[in-house]
Amino acid sequence: MPTKHPADAPEHRHPVHKRRPVATAGVGIAICLAFLALLITRMATAPTPPAPVPIATHAPETTPPDTTNWITYRDPRYPLSFKHPKNWTAEGQTAGADYFITVKPKSGTKEKITVFISGQGYLGFEGLHEDPATIDGRDAIKIDNSLAGLQHDGDYYTFDAGLNSATEPTFQELLKTVILH
Repeated sequence: MPTKHPADAPEHRHPVHKRRPVATAGVGIAICLAFLALLITRMATAPTPPAPVPIATHAPETTPPDTTNWITYRDPRYPLSFKHPKNWTAEGQTAGADYFITVKPKSGTKEKITVFISGQGYLGFEGLHEDPATIDGRDAIKIDNSLAGLQHDGDYYTFDAGLNSATEPTFQELLKTVILH
């Protein structure tokens, strides 16, 4: 008589083992419910974060400076003149093959406007978005409210107010007075 292999024998399981999948699922559900209850309790007792503070997305409106008492600077080397506040100074200097004019308050504040003049190109315009503008009735380039450029007789004039936004109103008014002779 052939012997029966255990795999051929009918499956006889103990009654406890028949309920194991149900018990395992029940324990899993209980753990999930306990975790969910803990999460809800923590959310209900968590402090409410403060309302976000709005951030200004544009510069406040400024009144243009009064230009009636401004004085005229006429550069001795280049055919350039412009007006600046009378309590500011303007001085030209050579820097290698280039030339620059520094315009700043006599009081020594951090405000400063610089005019770079070069036969090689604009200073600091690389990779920046350029918008068309007009300076002295001529086609020019505006990068933003503190950087602009104008080409004249083979030279590039870069007008730069730096990163101090307090200088921008004076810079904008100075640009309106630029004359290339």
